This record gives sequence, structure tokens and C-alpha cells, in this order.
Amino acid sequence: MVERIAVLESIRNVTQKAEFECSAQASSAKALELWQSNQRREAQLAQQALILVRRTTLAALLKQEEEQYRRELQHWGLAMYKQRV
Repeated sequence: MVERIAVLESIRNVTQKAEFECSAQASSAKALELWQSNQRREAQLAQQALILVRRTTLAALLKQEEEQYRRELQHWGLAMYKQRV
């Protein structure tokens, strides 16, 4: 009877260990999936931020070039045509 209890206890320990390892693997897979999802989202946000910075920089450069062009025209006694809206 004692041997039977010991065998059952051993089986229960092995089963618990297997269940724990399975749950740990599932947890690791979920954690990896969550990490990958977060990385993708961060990459998307970084890309959007980069686009905004580029647009702002290009708009400032365009404004600067227009001002320089206006000054050059003014120096020659000419004017830039601006259509009224």
C-alpha cells in the first residue's frame, strides 16, 4: 500500500512538472508574441514621427527658399505673383 502511494505521488509530481513546463512554454510564447507586437507598434510610431519631422523640415526649407527667391526678385525690381483666393 505504501509503495502504491509512493508511485501515485511520483506520478502526480511528474504530471505537475509537465503541466508547469507546458504552462511556462505557453507563457513564454505569449510573452514573445506580446514583445513582438510592441516592437511592431514602436516601429510604426517611429516611422510616423519621422514622417512628421521630414514634413516640418521640408515645409521650413520651402518657406526659406521662397523668402530667398522673393528677396532676389525684389533686388532686381521684380515681384512674385501671388494669386488671391
